[in-house]
Amino acid sequence: MTSVSCVSVTKQWMCIILDVLFITVHVSALENLALKKPFWEDQEWKDPTIGWRGGNAVDGLYTDRSAVGGQCVISENEASNATWGVDLRDLVSISHINIYYRTGNKDPPAFTHRMAGFFLYVSNTTSKEDGHLCFHDIQTVNTTPSADHKINCPVHGRYVIYYNERLPNVTYPSYYSKFTFYELCELEVYGCSQVGVYGLDCNKTCPTNCQEKRCDINTGHCLGCLSGYQGPTCSQVCKQGFFGDECSRRCGNCRNRQTCHHINGSCLNGCDEGVKGWNCTTECDPGFYGKHCIHNCSENCNVIGSCDRFSGACEGGCKPGWTGITCKQIPTESQTGAIVGGIFAVIGIILIAVAVVILYKRLKPRISRQRTAGNKKTDSSNKPTFSKIYQNIDKGGDAGGSGDNERRKPFTSANKENIASDEVDIDEKIHEENPYGDFYVNDETKPDFDVKNLGKIIEEKSKNEDDDFKKEYATLLYGVRYPCDVGKLPENVPKNRFKTTFPYNHSRVILEDTHSDYINANYINGFHKEGRYIASQGPKQNTMSDHWLMIWQENVAQIVMLTNLKEGLKDKCFQYWPDVHECMTCGNIDLCTIEEKNYANYVIRKIKVSNKKLNTSRTALQYQYTTWPDHGTPDPICLLLFHNHVTRTHQKGHGGPVLVHCSAGIGRTGTYIAIDSLSEALKKRKKINIAEYVKKMRENRMNMVQTYEQYKTIFLTLHEMVKAPVKVQNTSDFLSKLDNQHVKSSPIREEFQKLLNLRPCYTDTNYKMASQNGDVSSTVRPVDRYIIFLTSSVPKRGNYINAIFLPSLTSQKTFIITCHPTQGHSVDLLRLLIDHESNLVISMEPLNNIETSKQWFPDSSKPRTVQPYKTRLLTERTDDIKCSKIEIDRGASEGGWVAEIVEPLSELTKDNPQAISQIIAFVMFAKNNESDAPITVVSRDGASLCGVFCAVYNAIQQLTMDNEVDVFSVVRQLQIRRPELCSTLQEYSLIHDTLKKYVHSRDNSTGENIYFNQVTKQWMCLILDILLITVYVCALENLALRKPFWEDQEWKDPNVEWRGGNAVDGLYTNRSAAGDQCVISENGRRTATWRVDLGGVVSISHIDIYYRTGNKDPPAFTHRMAGFFLYVSNTTSKEDGHLCFHEIQTVNTTPSADQKINCPVHGRYVIYYNERLPGVDYPSYYSEFAFYELCELEVYGCRQVGVYGLDCNKPCPVNCQKRRCVINTGHCLGCLSGYQGLTCSQVCKQGFFGDECSRLCGNCRNQQTCHHINGSCLNGCDEGVKGWNCTTECDPGFYGKHCIHNCSENCNVTGSCDRFSGACKGGCKAGWTGITCKQISTASEESQVGAIVGGIFAVIVVILIAFAVVILYKRLNPRMSRQQTAGNKRTDSSNIRMKDKRITDNKIIEQQRPDQKNEDSEYYTELQVSNEACQYEVLKNCLK
Repeated sequence: MTSVSCVSVTKQWMCIILDVLFITVHVSALENLALKKPFWEDQEWKDPTIGWRGGNAVDGLYTDRSAVGGQCVISENEASNATWGVDLRDLVSISHINIYYRTGNKDPPAFTHRMAGFFLYVSNTTSKEDGHLCFHDIQTVNTTPSADHKINCPVHGRYVIYYNERLPNVTYPSYYSKFTFYELCELEVYGCSQVGVYGLDCNKTCPTNCQEKRCDINTGHCLGCLSGYQGPTCSQVCKQGFFGDECSRRCGNCRNRQTCHHINGSCLNGCDEGVKGWNCTTECDPGFYGKHCIHNCSENCNVIGSCDRFSGACEGGCKPGWTGITCKQIPTESQTGAIVGGIFAVIGIILIAVAVVILYKRLKPRISRQRTAGNKKTDSSNKPTFSKIYQNIDKGGDAGGSGDNERRKPFTSANKENIASDEVDIDEKIHEENPYGDFYVNDETKPDFDVKNLGKIIEEKSKNEDDDFKKEYATLLYGVRYPCDVGKLPENVPKNRFKTTFPYNHSRVILEDTHSDYINANYINGFHKEGRYIASQGPKQNTMSDHWLMIWQENVAQIVMLTNLKEGLKDKCFQYWPDVHECMTCGNIDLCTIEEKNYANYVIRKIKVSNKKLNTSRTALQYQYTTWPDHGTPDPICLLLFHNHVTRTHQKGHGGPVLVHCSAGIGRTGTYIAIDSLSEALKKRKKINIAEYVKKMRENRMNMVQTYEQYKTIFLTLHEMVKAPVKVQNTSDFLSKLDNQHVKSSPIREEFQKLLNLRPCYTDTNYKMASQNGDVSSTVRPVDRYIIFLTSSVPKRGNYINAIFLPSLTSQKTFIITCHPTQGHSVDLLRLLIDHESNLVISMEPLNNIETSKQWFPDSSKPRTVQPYKTRLLTERTDDIKCSKIEIDRGASEGGWVAEIVEPLSELTKDNPQAISQIIAFVMFAKNNESDAPITVVSRDGASLCGVFCAVYNAIQQLTMDNEVDVFSVVRQLQIRRPELCSTLQEYSLIHDTLKKYVHSRDNSTGENIYFNQVTKQWMCLILDILLITVYVCALENLALRKPFWEDQEWKDPNVEWRGGNAVDGLYTNRSAAGDQCVISENGRRTATWRVDLGGVVSISHIDIYYRTGNKDPPAFTHRMAGFFLYVSNTTSKEDGHLCFHEIQTVNTTPSADQKINCPVHGRYVIYYNERLPGVDYPSYYSEFAFYELCELEVYGCRQVGVYGLDCNKPCPVNCQKRRCVINTGHCLGCLSGYQGLTCSQVCKQGFFGDECSRLCGNCRNQQTCHHINGSCLNGCDEGVKGWNCTTECDPGFYGKHCIHNCSENCNVTGSCDRFSGACKGGCKAGWTGITCKQISTASEESQVGAIVGGIFAVIVVILIAFAVVILYKRLNPRMSRQQTAGNKRTDSSNIRMKDKRITDNKIIEQQRPDQKNEDSEYYTELQVSNEACQYEVLKNCLK
């Protein structure tokens, strides 16, 4: 019994296993993941008794596709949009999606007009906006779509969303239904249910390092990499210097510049000098230096505990008596100096003492004898005495001391260690970089100054890198000065954007009629009105209602916003207003943005503000300045023009305050308020006081004006205001000004003279790029700040070109200004057009007059070759101006670039009566061709007449947008970037004359329009034709029609017309072999390839394939089509291309003969490929061999490069690489160097530049980011590096910023020093000290002082002793003389009488002395009358 059961069970399992094996040989393992899964719908049929519910679309049944069959979901009638979705219950790997629409069981299907234009999304959320657009139905002929769709969509997702719409005010093709529906009989989602696999049989494992083990189901390419990996299969670790998610994070300063761990960024071999932490990104704490920051700064530093974190070099040098880089060496030189001085003094004293002793011994016998004789003659009381010498020494007391009054300590980085960097405003950090910090000189009042002297004041304060601006700004009281505890309450802390900026209690705005009265805003007084302004932080999401309540409560009509919503990676402000033509609600306030005007530097929005409680409305104008640099200040003239626009559009008579905010509401906000308030003062006073007004603002809100640069900007902007006030005129005033012209004096002449005086005067330092590239002979050179670089690579050519960007009223980069190329440089002009995707060139003189134009401009007979490009003429027409369309062929892999070249018919001179008409025609042609692409304007020198065109263009823009004009300011803005523009009175007058004619022609509605007649008539005809067509059919065209083809299995018999060209001849009505409308390949082949060359890289939407059917139903040959691949490539190799489709059937049957394949990519070659490889088991319905039997292959897309959309009329985003974007969404297929994001609208994040923003910036000055395109450091290099991108280390012997300083000759190792600080390696030579060994050593000084003191002491001692000896000698000499005389008398008897007589005489004289004075007189008299010979003998005897 047991054995029987076992046999029975085993047989069943064997049967099951055999069945499974049999199936898997023929059918892939892909399964319908949507079957019986949860669904949702938004237009459910209202009658619950009819079974048209959403679940019918995933029940696996679609044999009856009518309403009565109960197998289809049918939505409610008269809906403008309809959405149905299925939840696959988990993120799965999808291959393709099949849709079977309601047909009513009729042929042709009865309801596909309701399906027309549908969208299919795959998303990770229930929102289609978060998802991937797999398909958008676009028909290329005026007919409804197929009821059956097989949509290739190899992505991962959880929700599949079917969506359609019929929006109001949109014209749809005639075959579209009036309303929208979803009528799905079945929607199947085929893919792998198991995570981490891919391939036909879901049996291949995704690469190990794929994020969440998810990869493309067809290719196995990862859909994201694990941290630390990159590449299509995530098999590559991050390149050197990077780690983490997407390998986007930079390594720290690892030891010896080694790379960090690719996953977590840790430095495996430790840190370099100056940093610490596991990833070596934390700078040493104060007082520490060296590797891992383990060394203490020396106690012998002048500034205790303060040293260079890299080398340990003491800041401020060493204390007296210490030397070396780290001030830890023993001060041997100082001791030596003192010892040498002392030894010298001692030796001197000893020598003198010896001489005195000898002298004394020589004289002692004689002195004794003299004393004996003297005692007998004189009284001891009458002995002569020496005078005393006194040294008066003033001992000064200690006058030092500290004041009792201390200011409140400002909030700085030193006392905010526990606050994250994102919670501190960036301007607060910049404020702390002021080298003078915060010092207050008794809060002294600064004097007013005359505005006439403003220029001189700015010039003086700007010297030495703005040193006086820095000093003066540092004297302004900063920090918290008044109570602000309301903002620090726990319930109010979440409402503050930054944790260091609070409103003062006494001046804060108090909200009324709300549960909380707090908002981070203060009243600020104006020049003549209290509470003239409200300074506020940028609203957060949780304070948006409070923000609008304040606006309503305070009756604010003007909102000045000085920040973007996001700058870099940091959120600056929440969008508190609705998009244009949209509405939103904030509490009791309804908001509708009814108008929005976009200018180059700012946006103006008109917002309707309605109070639902009061049932009243107001209008508020918001002025958003969008180009304030994140780490800098705006151009003063741009800020001046913005301020003027705000003030001149102020509602007259409105008494409410102006609301001004940035992000924190203190830095940029304070700058703008100061400019506005002081500009009011300028109207009434000749003297102003900027410093005192800043101090007054800070009394009401802390830290208004946060950096010295902002403080300087106030001066600069007011100075521009004083030099040339903005004067915008309406058309009548403008024409009146022109009518008041006189020969000698005219407003235009006066304006022009003022422009000449105001033009910037650039020096050679502003033209470094031109000089470095040898462009020194040009009269007009590009200023470094505005220069354009070439990005393409051409052998033996650099990236320099004499070209700059110029702004228009609405964009910063509307124009490219350049000169006609000189001999041999034509290729650079073509590179310029391609690199910066300029498709319009305005030549300001006829090309026939330019000799070098023949090198690159083609004629009708033959193209021009300018290696590596070829140019050919496509079309040419002449009206008021000449317009030529040329194609620049960049080679097979790149395709062509089409540009229109517009030139005048004659020279635009004053004597030419057609000059004005031609300039207006230029402008109107450019405006009709308006797109995001820059307009290239060319003249002989890059300046002449270029400014005229740009100025007229901008002025007409201003007239169109604002119905007012300011030619002076328009020209002035152009001259900032190129002073040579509009540099003659003739050109300035030509601008006015052209505008005058334009205004007259515009206002003259009944008269003939000079530029309308010729140019616009042709455009109108063309537009009407396009409009007529686009009502019925979109502008997508079959790009493969009659294009070159290639095949590898050509039919051998040349007499049979089955050639490859049949697949692109536009014919497929007869799809049999006899019809000669299909290509048929040779029999018995294992692989078969056919391709078409579209002639250039184009933007593709979808590809339609019509296979050979034999004119039979069902088709007779689709088994030969089974398993085919379709690629789009930029080369002739499919391996280099994108796999658009791989035919995989989910049931054991042949594929459809008609295929519509969605493939929104760019490419040149479409490749059809199939294979029947040996050793591979194919499903039974596959043919034995491979074929291509294509009756037609159609490639629909946009022929013109750089456009997208149904009508190919939307320009791709300007920063898309090669101007290529997805034809459905407009998302870029790659970004230009320096840009990133879906539409490449974001510049590289800080620290990165170049292609894909993948290159690291060099060591730019003050850690600023580099130029996002070329990596150049705009404000120079930091210490230790040089070069335009600051990546080249200093050469040996040099150090500092830009490596311009020589290492000191006083280094122990000559010419060898630290490239950052200049600290000598090996220390300083004897006698020198300091980090760079350029200061005279304090030890050396002490040594010298010691020697000098010792020497002086020795000299003084010698002098004193010598003085004593001389006096002693003089005292003793008379007595020695008398003693000598007496001796002689005793010896010589002949002289006895003479001696007696002299003695007697002496006694008589002595008796006559009344006192000692008489004795001294006689004593000195004796000395005077002594015989010199006798004195000489006595001295000679003494020396013996």
